[in-house]
Amino acid sequence: MASVDTVLPYRSDAPPFSPAWEKDMGLREAIVVSNVPIYQELARRIGLARMREAVNRLDYGNRAIGPVVDTFWLRGPLAISAVEQTRFLDRLARQVLPFPLQAQRAVREISLVEQGPGWELHAKTGWENGPNPGVGWWVGWVEMGGRTVPFALNLDIHQRSDGELRQRLGRSALELLGVLPPSPSLPSPAGAGR
Repeated sequence: MASVDTVLPYRSDAPPFSPAWEKDMGLREAIVVSNVPIYQELARRIGLARMREAVNRLDYGNRAIGPVVDTFWLRGPLAISAVEQTRFLDRLARQVLPFPLQAQRAVREISLVEQGPGWELHAKTGWENGPNPGVGWWVGWVEMGGRTVPFALNLDIHQRSDGELRQRLGRSALELLGVLPPSPSLPSPAGAGR
């Protein structure tokens, strides 16, 4: 792909998880709405052999992608623990992955979800088996005060409304730990002061 703005076609016969998915888009837009069919199109273009080599080179989780290039992260066999995820994100944040620096910078750019004076929050949600019960996550890193703190939150999702808790709980935890400044739009956590 030439850039994160290169438009990929939306190709899916399954009912969309979100109406926002039902159009062609680039990765910059797809990451905001977690457009799985767009990710699948990109995976098919990469191909099984190149994908396997890349996942191995990244030392990502159990490195298992199996025989199907466009579902290995959705249905397995790929698996990664929260600790492994934070180690990977730390390497991405420091731009030391075994991939071109331009590609790592592009991922940093499209993963930026919020920033303020002296800090940045890079994050991505996910939901295994969504919109059905499964494991949801919110992963990323915070850069503040000259340090980088990667994080990974996993959450059992029993009903669709539980999906909204990933970011809210994760952000509250990061604020309580002093990794993120308190959000002006959210009430201060109990005991955290003003």
